[in-house]
Amino acid sequence: MNGTAITRRTARRVFAVSFVLNLVWENVQAPLYHPYRSFWSHLPACLLGTLGDASFTTLLYLGLVRARRDPQWFTRPSRSTWTVAAIVGLLVAVVTEVIAVRREFWAYGPRMPRLPLLNAGVTPLVQLALLSIMTFKLLHLTGLVDDLGACHGSQAAEQKRPKARGTAAARKR
Repeated sequence: MNGTAITRRTARRVFAVSFVLNLVWENVQAPLYHPYRSFWSHLPACLLGTLGDASFTTLLYLGLVRARRDPQWFTRPSRSTWTVAAIVGLLVAVVTEVIAVRREFWAYGPRMPRLPLLNAGVTPLVQLALLSIMTFKLLHLTGLVDDLGACHGSQAAEQKRPKARGTAAARKR
């Protein structure tokens, strides 16, 4: 499997995992927005937000693939890569929240904790940075990318493969 196929396949997995994580987050924080009536009345807005969040995480993955030149950078990340992912997530969230609230795309309820200078909700600001990193870590920890690394022949996959003991050549000696 070539690098482009691995990137596409991993991007689909990033989107799927991110979608699930963000859908849960969106629904848990939904009562902090105004007007919140019920789970079912707020679900369409949560789904729309989730699509945007999962798309952002996928674009972040693809941007870091390009920067690191490695479709599986998150299986052996550096501290600087995690820092970049968190900062980009936070900056995108700040810009999105400030614009959306000023243009009245949505409004916060009285229980939403806010940053005073920006008047931006804390939970949506934390969301993109935290859930993007959680998405990448979950993909790695659950082994959802191990088969891709083995196909790609990455150094990490090579290190994970057990050394052949007792091969036919060794038994003949």
